[in-house]
Amino acid sequence: MCSKGKKIYKIAVAWFITAVKNILLRLAVSAIEICLISIRFHTFVAEIFNMKIKNSYILLLILFTGSLLRLLFINEIPFTHDEFSALSRLHFNSFSELVANGIIIDGHPAGVQVFLYYWVKIFGWTEIAVKMPFIIMGILSLWLIYKIGKFWYNETIGLVTAAFMATMQFTIMYSQIARPYGSGLFICLAMVYYWSQLVFNAEKKYWLHFALYVLFSALAAYNHHFSLLFAAIVGFTGLFFVRERQLLYYVLSGIAIFVLYIPHLNIFFYQLSVGTGGIEGWLDKPHSDFLFNFLGYLFHYSYLIYAVVIGLIVMGINQSEWSKKHTKLLLVFLAWFILPMVIGYVYSKYIAAVLQASMLIFSFPYLFFILFGHLKNQTPGMNATLVLVIMVLNISVLVLNRQHFYFVTHSPYEQILKEHDLAQKKYAGNVTSLIDSHHEISDYYIKRDNIPTNFSWSDSIGSIYDLGLFLKEQQSKNEYLYFGALTESNPVLVNIIMGYFPELVWQKNYSGGTAYLFSRAQKVPKDSIFLSVQDFEKNEDRWEALPSSLICDTISYSGKHSLRLDSTQEYATKFTTAIKEIIRNENNFIDISLKVRFDGDNMQDVMLVSSMDEGKDPIDWRSAQFSDFYRNDTLCRGKWISVYHTIKLSDIYYSKLRTMLSIYIWNKSRKAFYIDDFEIRTRRGNPYIYGLFEKI
Repeated sequence: MCSKGKKIYKIAVAWFITAVKNILLRLAVSAIEICLISIRFHTFVAEIFNMKIKNSYILLLILFTGSLLRLLFINEIPFTHDEFSALSRLHFNSFSELVANGIIIDGHPAGVQVFLYYWVKIFGWTEIAVKMPFIIMGILSLWLIYKIGKFWYNETIGLVTAAFMATMQFTIMYSQIARPYGSGLFICLAMVYYWSQLVFNAEKKYWLHFALYVLFSALAAYNHHFSLLFAAIVGFTGLFFVRERQLLYYVLSGIAIFVLYIPHLNIFFYQLSVGTGGIEGWLDKPHSDFLFNFLGYLFHYSYLIYAVVIGLIVMGINQSEWSKKHTKLLLVFLAWFILPMVIGYVYSKYIAAVLQASMLIFSFPYLFFILFGHLKNQTPGMNATLVLVIMVLNISVLVLNRQHFYFVTHSPYEQILKEHDLAQKKYAGNVTSLIDSHHEISDYYIKRDNIPTNFSWSDSIGSIYDLGLFLKEQQSKNEYLYFGALTESNPVLVNIIMGYFPELVWQKNYSGGTAYLFSRAQKVPKDSIFLSVQDFEKNEDRWEALPSSLICDTISYSGKHSLRLDSTQEYATKFTTAIKEIIRNENNFIDISLKVRFDGDNMQDVMLVSSMDEGKDPIDWRSAQFSDFYRNDTLCRGKWISVYHTIKLSDIYYSKLRTMLSIYIWNKSRKAFYIDDFEIRTRRGNPYIYGLFEKI
């Protein structure tokens, strides 16, 4: 080896030895740090156990934390759609008008609407004024569930349950909405507390507990139909436990509740006769995994929280000494938690869809007694440790994973208007704004925030064909197109827009809505992933083989060939694939487009069809009519027109592993026409579209 080579070798060896020493030194330092942290943690825990902690202090910490989470950003939490709807039905001059035009037409009992009618007269219409009583009731609910847990079991179970309820998205969010959910939680907990005292602690303040039980039961009936259902279940449960000498009084309490509800009976029966068609319009029937999804929602879809819950269950099992009392309580709380869900599920399946997570807020607290009811009473130090672990993890996941405070402070109605204004200011004179949103709610923000109205409402343009004309005109005028849309917006609109403005400059996502800025700059959609393009120039994967007799080489939109269909072809050009092969995110879209030319008759009953199937079971079938994309006149005959179709996967319940997708032409009326450039592609969706309720 030459001297130069030896020198390089020695340098390399020295560098290697130094690197190894540094790595070992860093590992040693890290190990020491871990040991120190561990010692500190054990010291901290030991100090907690040795401190003179009282359970009352822990309860105060829970109430303070729960209050903070409900009041944080209170100035920035906007009204929801449901709140706008309720407030719009308060502008009446008399109580009778309120009942006739603001209550009966709704699907809820009169209680909350009547309360709001008088509340806003005194305290005003601001978000804080309207929401504050419901926030206060949400905070008081934490104290009540602690009292109930302590009464039925022990302080540990009361504190653990209150800690969960103080920091979970479900209860925080509905405490911040002026609708009958946060109020119903408080009312039903108060009812259960005084029911417990009436039935099992009859020796103390019997008539006071009697009166309060009757009052809160009646309020539950006026609050929501599901809180009425829960009150009925609780009342019926008491017949199995009330002492014989008090049975008559207990039955009288039920009669008193019914008497208080009599003024509402005509509203109840009217709403029952009308049914829930309005809800059916947007709420799907529940599926078999509803319970598991609901539990996931309660525990923030977090494996960390699942681990804490399982740990508490195991801890309780190891400590428990099972008795007949535990069995009775388990059956009672199991019935209270399960029955409203089962009744709602059956009603939704066979009559009309009503079941959703919010309906179960009145009965869900008793799930915690089912899970943790076998925990023994712990020392205050252990209680403090359990409560801290629960609250720290719940809050961390709430803020970081669930992004709760971002979503509740960013109303899609407001944000898509603000983004429109920003786009107009940035690209002044070179951007067209198109908005698909609720007109009345938008007007509220336009007036409040002084937002310019230099935009077009998508529903004012007219038909799909008119939208194409509008976009073509704007394409010749402006470089950019802004589009703001709510969840319920027709998903094909973005697909059509990208036919004229193909580049997605940016996309901003909110829970309940999405804002887009498009540009006409690129011919190929940058944000789309092309799955397949059938241009009839060669055989394409996943497409059915086509007879050569159908391939036309004299007329085409691009290339040399197109496909000619006639009266002999009812179905054609079928594309088939497994969903799992093309979709990784269930919030994505599948955009479909093709070029069509007809020289003779119109295209009535000719459709672009998508079908999702699991084995022989159809999951979703939808179509786009060719006739929606043209007008039956000489301007369209002999010319190529575009047909669009979009599948919004987030609104379809399907198995990711077993579902097959088919896309094809259904020439139902056996017309003659040509097609070319049949494109199928996926598009990035809004991962937060249902972020306040579903897994992100």
